[in-house]
Amino acid sequence: MVICDLENFLPAGKARSVTVPSCLTKLLQVIICGAALCLPAVAENVPPASRYGLVTEKISSFIRHEMEEKEIPAISIALVEDQEIVWSAGFGNARTNMLATADTVYRVGSVSKLFTDIAVMKLVERGALNLDVPITKYVPSFHPMNRFGKDITLRELMAHRSGLCREPPVGNYFDPTEPSLAATIESLNQTELVYEPGTHEKYSNAGVGLLGYILEVTQGKPYLDYIEAEVLRP
Repeated sequence: MVICDLENFLPAGKARSVTVPSCLTKLLQVIICGAALCLPAVAENVPPASRYGLVTEKISSFIRHEMEEKEIPAISIALVEDQEIVWSAGFGNARTNMLATADTVYRVGSVSKLFTDIAVMKLVERGALNLDVPITKYVPSFHPMNRFGKDITLRELMAHRSGLCREPPVGNYFDPTEPSLAATIESLNQTELVYEPGTHEKYSNAGVGLLGYILEVTQGKPYLDYIEAEVLRP
């Protein structure tokens, strides 16, 4: 399963055509993904708590609209209040003639970026990291070519406004060598910023990789171990 904010998949210019309560994005995070490489499960869906009946009707209508328009094979969703699942359901077919359920497993994909952001923000809340100082405070060796003379901050990395390239030279999708995160980040010193930091949105896997590396070097743990301990287990 994957987690993403509802705002992230409201289609630009089309959100008004679907009746969704304006408070919806404050009420839930949605477990949603296409059915590529998903594994069906047998767990029962959780019927909606009575106070959420209207909300779940609206969400279900929205989901069916999105699935039809975007040809999404399957979606799984859960609504959580104070650590309690108050509604969960599956829509569509996870495999041929196999209905999706609330517990159907999907590829996590880029939703893992949110786990990284959550870990960073927990440290910001504790005062251990600062969103608005140059990231060289945490990774002094990070020096991509920057003709703009403006430093990159954590805030800009998390918002995809750092100006970094999309993929690093080492450790990208097509790199079969499985390098360390440190090697991936070091390779970014061979690259040049595309935009001045803070001026444009440009999706960057490299930037989120740098966030993960900052977690490693500041917390003294491998990224995966830290995410499991501080985000997934809690």
